[in-house]
Parts: sequence; C-alpha cells; structure tokens
Amino acid sequence: MKKFMLFLICAVAFVASLGAMTIEEVVDLKHRARLGDAEAQFEVGCCYYEGDGVPKNLVEAVKWYQKAAEQGHAGAKQRLQELGE
Repeated sequence: MKKFMLFLICAVAFVASLGAMTIEEVVDLKHRARLGDAEAQFEVGCCYYEGDGVPKNLVEAVKWYQKAAEQGHAGAKQRLQELGE
C-alpha cells in the first residue's frame, strides 16, 4: 500500500508539473509584456490568475488582462467579462 501511495503522489506531481512555467519563461514573458506585447500581457495575466510560475494573485491578473484588453486582445476582454470587470 505504501508503494502505491508513493506512486500516486509522484504521478500527481508529474501531471501538475506538465503545464508549469519555468522562472526563465516567466521572466521572458514579463519582459515582452512590459514592452507592450498584448499576447504576452494576456499570458502574464493567466499566470497570475492560475498561479503558474508566480504566486496566484487576482489583482495582478486583472491588471495584465486590462493592459491586453486595451490593445484589443479578445481573450483578455473575455476573461475580464468572466471576472465581472
């Protein structure tokens, strides 16, 4: 039973790590977002919304979604609507 539980814990950790961003990826994404790249701004918002590569922070997520939406990014506009902004 102990081996099965260890296997299960490792499997869950592996699956959870598949979509996780590395620190380097987050730094690059934030750099592009600060330069005005609407897609990068949306993705940074998603990172904060989901807590992927950064601590989960809804205030930061909304800030980045708004920047992208101001440039016409449809996904950011949709996410803001979903959040009631």
